[in-house]
Amino acid sequence: MNSLSGCKAILFDFGGTLDSDGEHWLDRFYELYEMAGLDLPRHEIKRVFYSADERCCEDPRVNELGLRPLMGHHVHLQFLDLGLRTRERNGSSLSGSAPRRRISCGGIPNCSSV
Repeated sequence: MNSLSGCKAILFDFGGTLDSDGEHWLDRFYELYEMAGLDLPRHEIKRVFYSADERCCEDPRVNELGLRPLMGHHVHLQFLDLGLRTRERNGSSLSGSAPRRRISCGGIPNCSSV
């Protein structure tokens, strides 16, 4: 059994607060969607964000992804839920769903602007 006797602290990352200045990932995505020119209601962004979170948590293959590939996959899942065309680099897509429409998506990582 592992001992925590030498441990001075345990950090928990609740939604991105440790890898940013306390800003939650959902708040980042509100801004990214706006920067990309996607006029979506916040409740819709929130819906697809948490849907992508759930799908990532249920898929053990994401455990092998680093931060950038994981976020690319998360965006991919969000866009699939929105019916937007996406691509993931290096064939790393874990999803088989076909998108329904294409858009230009500016600053969203791993999005295919068509």
